[in-house]
Amino acid sequence: MEARRPREANAAYHVVPPLERLGEAAGAEAAYRRALARAPDHAGALTNLGTMHMVAGRGREALDAFDRAVRIDPTYADAHYDRGLLLDGAGRLDEARAAYEQAVAWRPEYPEAHNNLGILAARAGDPARATAEYRRAIAARPGYAEAHANLALALLALRQPADARVAAERSVALDPRLPQAQVSLGLAAAAVGDHAAAVRAFEQARALAPTLPAVPVLLAQARRGR
Repeated sequence: MEARRPREANAAYHVVPPLERLGEAAGAEAAYRRALARAPDHAGALTNLGTMHMVAGRGREALDAFDRAVRIDPTYADAHYDRGLLLDGAGRLDEARAAYEQAVAWRPEYPEAHNNLGILAARAGDPARATAEYRRAIAARPGYAEAHANLALALLALRQPADARVAAERSVALDPRLPQAQVSLGLAAAAVGDHAAAVRAFEQARALAPTLPAVPVLLAQARRGR
């Protein structure tokens, strides 16, 4: 179900995202506030205002906006998802998980929410659930490179290195400039004994993201195994 978007607020709601892309954060925030002055129960504008607060580091204001949005329209999946992002970043993982679950309850094919549920499951030591969530994310968006990379890591945790390599290779094929994809491929290749491929993948990851702390260690290990 779509969030309620009163006519008075629709113009601002649809015009503001381009302002954000141009970096005009102040103008975007002002437009959302004008929309809300005309239509205080506009869940979409509240959610976008909350996102602006979140990006600016104003967590309390962001949470207030998201809470208002889900009270106004409990079926608005984007509000639940953005609320989950905020709580996730604040380390309130159980609350974040509940928010993501609300997002997928109202929008079952919500790839980012499923991906984040997978990440939380992996952190909690449940690679089986993580795998299921990543597969749901991929089913909703087959070209989701990050979810393929995360699936590879979960399959490695389940001791399925051959399947992990397939997932990692798919991730790299979709986005060869994604460091996470290269790292997952390196780990999967090393797990099946292909150390030369692991070295190449870790070298790519280092070139793409020189500050990733684990990559030099992984690269050194792969070179010793080669």
